[in-house]
Amino acid sequence: MLRPEIFAELATTLRGSGGEIQLTDAIARRVPQREVIVRRFTGTRFDCGSKQGFLAANMALGRKMGLVA
Repeated sequence: MLRPEIFAELATTLRGSGGEIQLTDAIARRVPQREVIVRRFTGTRFDCGSKQGFLAANMALGRKMGLVA
């Protein structure tokens, strides 16, 4: 989860990789203000910023829900 202040940070974040505004850049800029709380994640991670990752996430959810063979 991110604090609402991240949106102000995103508004001033320069475009990065691929010409996109990177959420990770905005998060990194909040670290010195101690506004970043992390939690170790266990499970499957999907890159939903790509078509392949988004499809893989949807397929995995569909399988979990019994909607996809």
